[in-house]
Amino acid sequence: MMGLMKKQDPLSINIIITIFALFISQSLLFFIIRIFTSIPEWIFLLYYPVSCGFHGFILFALFKLKRYIVLEATGVPLKRLNIANIVTLVRMSAIPSIFFLLLAIHIPSIKWILIVYITFIFITDFLDGMIARALNQITIIGKYIDSSGDYMILFFSSLLYLYYSLIQPWFFIIILVRIFSIAIVAIILYCVKKDVVYTISFLGKASIFALMTLFALKLLPLFGIHNTIFDFILSVIEYITAGFLVVSFGERIFLLRKVLSEKKTE
Repeated sequence: MMGLMKKQDPLSINIIITIFALFISQSLLFFIIRIFTSIPEWIFLLYYPVSCGFHGFILFALFKLKRYIVLEATGVPLKRLNIANIVTLVRMSAIPSIFFLLLAIHIPSIKWILIVYITFIFITDFLDGMIARALNQITIIGKYIDSSGDYMILFFSSLLYLYYSLIQPWFFIIILVRIFSIAIVAIILYCVKKDVVYTISFLGKASIFALMTLFALKLLPLFGIHNTIFDFILSVIEYITAGFLVVSFGERIFLLRKVLSEKKTE
């Protein structure tokens, strides 16, 4: 292992150490939660291989996209992941933990832990962008993994929200269409441009923010916050969020057609 790391460049070594440290941190945290709660043993045992595989995927993706770990303003390659990148990766690293905690959401103590965890995720979602702008640490890879992490969290969360009937099937379908449209458009743009094309808009950000807010509010009935007025407000927010997702999907299709038409005229 040490011999292999010596042959790697400083950035590669930093990536390996960072992802390994995140995996160990999440593993220890989940172990501590298991000690003080009654998480079923099958969830506890399944968590570790899934988390290991997920962090392995993140490691693989970072190595494949390593050429994009550069400052956006200057194009200067980084020798190590910066603070903003690490904050984003912390959020992405927490995805398996959130998923398995949602599996055990019927346990009272897990509900509170989950609320704290989701609040933490919300904070990091704002924090990484603030740090990147304040310290001039905006990187191409940072933008890419930031949006990718958000969509992965929402995808896996929506699966369990549907399972626990926290969202309706029609809303789940809209979420899936929106998420997979991002992936499909990204693949097509990569094939056309022969490069990773990062695109984000106000509608895209608004749809993600609305969906994350809705998912957080959907957990409140589990704590006894449940009445006619609240249900009505939640329903209104759900339809507004669905509207954002549909319009944002239309924007993606428009963007794809625009890029493809530009390619034909070249």
